[in-house]
Amino acid sequence: MPEYIKKLEEFEKKNPLPVQNTRVSSYRGFSSKINNMFDEKIITLKKLGIIDELGLVEVSGGLLRVQKK
Repeated sequence: MPEYIKKLEEFEKKNPLPVQNTRVSSYRGFSSKINNMFDEKIITLKKLGIIDELGLVEVSGGLLRVQKK
């Protein structure tokens, strides 16, 4: 998923949407929203113990790097 988000960011830089210019300055773009949703799901899975149970702490990256045992 992080690779997909990175590609979205690159796409948005090369192909800005006109609607982005008409939105409030707090508009962060589609890639930011997807990244936030991904981070929230990872946190939820961590809290439920699923990430640890599957042994995915190392590969989950992002916010979980701080929480490694």
